[in-house]
Amino acid sequence: MLLATIALVVGVAGCATDRDAASDPTTGATMAAPARLEGATTGNPRLGGTLDLSVVTELGTVAGPAGRVIALDDRGATWSIGHGDGESSVGDGSAPGVLLGHIAVDPLRMVSDALPDGRPVWWGTTMVVLVQPTERYGHGVLGDAVEAGGFEILDLAAEPSPTVPHPDVVERTRVVTRAPAVIEGVAALLVDLDGDGRPEIVTTESDAEVGARLVVHDLDGALLARGEPVGRGNRWRNQLGAGPLGPDDEIELVDVETPHIGGVVQWFGLQDGELRHRSGTDSYSTHRIGSRILDQGLIVDVTGDGRPEVLVPTQDQRRLVALSRTSAGVSEVAGVDLPARLSSNLAGLTTADGGVVVAVGLEDGTILRLGTPTPG
Repeated sequence: MLLATIALVVGVAGCATDRDAASDPTTGATMAAPARLEGATTGNPRLGGTLDLSVVTELGTVAGPAGRVIALDDRGATWSIGHGDGESSVGDGSAPGVLLGHIAVDPLRMVSDALPDGRPVWWGTTMVVLVQPTERYGHGVLGDAVEAGGFEILDLAAEPSPTVPHPDVVERTRVVTRAPAVIEGVAALLVDLDGDGRPEIVTTESDAEVGARLVVHDLDGALLARGEPVGRGNRWRNQLGAGPLGPDDEIELVDVETPHIGGVVQWFGLQDGELRHRSGTDSYSTHRIGSRILDQGLIVDVTGDGRPEVLVPTQDQRRLVALSRTSAGVSEVAGVDLPARLSSNLAGLTTADGGVVVAVGLEDGTILRLGTPTPG
């Protein structure tokens, strides 16, 4: 089933991300200093603050495998779990059962030929929507065989908000992927890869001959770099996010090559017009075949040293581990075992005291909160 309306989230408290949400509050939010679930706006799941993986709380259960976590409150106590046929909320009773700041953006209201199950992403008043649905690439591991044939860059009259989720479009630029390739994903990724304060547009381009590669465009739609492909058809890359992940705080882009087969987490840097491979490590998986949940990773500090790590599931999805880039390569620096297989996205929020809470849903319906919520 193609889901036409995508629920996005605005939370609370200062979240240091690629855009400083605390200094640029989302219009219409009810809090004085709102932050945002970064993965729900720009697609980049980078969170400020520190996540304590030693603190795990069971919040409750839902019927069947838990689906997408689409909302949470400021203390990480109440969560809304989307199942496709509705929602159910669970919590630990320590905070009001109010879900904050839903922004429901229908891609088809922004662009008439948008990918129906795609997710618009935006950075301020610039939005990117995947367009031109096509079945010319039959891989079909993301829930159906329909992928995007390009993307559209929209300049908006205002940033989307809970009260105005579909602002007027001022200008459009369309970038079309050359056939037989497609964009294999449900959203673009908006990240500042060169440190100039403006985002680049990252997509995953795939075809039946060489499989998937990362592609970077600027906000005018000009091609900046094309990464190396996997090397054979029906082999995918799951783009995750970016941040100051290098050993000297270099900005690096992270993906998981072939998450269904070996799962290699890879780090890349944009340099001299090229996406250069910096490091990698295998045996991790951020996606299940047939699922539209592509955001099973976070970029967040779990050691308290001020440098972010990459938080991803192991290949069997029974453990979450934090991976740190070092001058010698990659090392696991922390982890937490899960009582059942992961079935949801990783939904994280920075709290008012600079901590981080993360919600995860499991195959047996259990909902867990990782980290310490803000005291009431």
